[in-house]
Amino acid sequence: MKCYYCGARLNRTNTCPSCRRNVYVWKRAKFVSNFLYNDGLELAKRRDFTGATESLITSLQYDKRNTNARNLLGLIYYEIGEWYQAAAQWNISLSFEPEENPASGYLEELQDSTSQVEQTNQAIRKYNQCLQYCQQKNYDLAQIQLKKVFELNPNFLKGYQLAALLQMREGAYDEAMNLLKQAAMIDRRNPDTRVYINECRKHLTKDGKLIEPEKQKRKTVKELFMGFQDRVVVAAVTNIAIGVVAGLAVFGFLILPAMRHSNTVQNSKELIAANEASAAKDQQLTALEQQIADLQKQIEDLQAQVETEQGNTDAVLERIESYNNLITAFDEVNDKDYYYAQEDLEKVNRDDLDESSAEAYDALDDKIERNIQALEEENGGSEEDSGE
Repeated sequence: MKCYYCGARLNRTNTCPSCRRNVYVWKRAKFVSNFLYNDGLELAKRRDFTGATESLITSLQYDKRNTNARNLLGLIYYEIGEWYQAAAQWNISLSFEPEENPASGYLEELQDSTSQVEQTNQAIRKYNQCLQYCQQKNYDLAQIQLKKVFELNPNFLKGYQLAALLQMREGAYDEAMNLLKQAAMIDRRNPDTRVYINECRKHLTKDGKLIEPEKQKRKTVKELFMGFQDRVVVAAVTNIAIGVVAGLAVFGFLILPAMRHSNTVQNSKELIAANEASAAKDQQLTALEQQIADLQKQIEDLQAQVETEQGNTDAVLERIESYNNLITAFDEVNDKDYYYAQEDLEKVNRDDLDESSAEAYDALDDKIERNIQALEEENGGSEEDSGE
């Protein structure tokens, strides 16, 4: 290591043997710079170019003469298609260390490949033209121009990000995800790419297919709570009304005729059957009201948790989503939409539910499987009858 002030070779002490100046701070800065260079090198090997770039830029802030860090930064810029920035870093490196510097070889190779340089220039010009098209809202022309950009420079990271944004604007989140995966292959930890991927995942199923529009609802935390409460109240009122109507119907059509014709055995059996049906409905209504009360208690607990544990918002949101999907599955089973109910029930994380809700989950899962099996057997029998 050489002295920053006079260029003399330093020993293990913190004083330069030639100019006698204190070089402790300089040595510490060199150490930190080299440490960050090694960190950037490891990240670059894993194609985490964003993290590597951050480490290398910080390394150069501690020691701008660290040519190893500067050369590696240029190679990263070269890999992601930003050749002009790569050439700038290599030229600066040569100004600090003109002899035995690999940057000279990088620049010679870049200058020899004039066709590649010209292709890069064209790719940059076409990319800038795409940005102008987007500002003018000529999105179709922008997409056509981006295809030419990729032909000229297949590693143009910003081009893939722009193409993905255009696909997301049209609602083609599956196509956007494919483009973002290609961008991630170039730079795995680019923050813009990760933000776009997270947005696409909100509109895609686990197997990468688009979510149906009616199933796709994005709400704030407050809306989730309010919607959850409203659905519970509406379900309670609806089921109570159904119970009242059912009770009146049973009374009008079964009990009164049984009272008028109580002298016959048949009417007595009808009365007993009516009473049993009414008792069963009362039990179902009582069980449903208990489930609603339990779910309302869960809402209150979750609200309290949101107010007191702001740092755990994501976990609370996941629990809310599980309860919301459980309610949706209940509604769809009541409407006999068993396949939709099965999809929504699969979104429920059973570990997020309390004991009573978990039991309701298991019972609902069993009911859905039995009804779907019955439907498939019925459809299979119909196909065999039609074949005969």
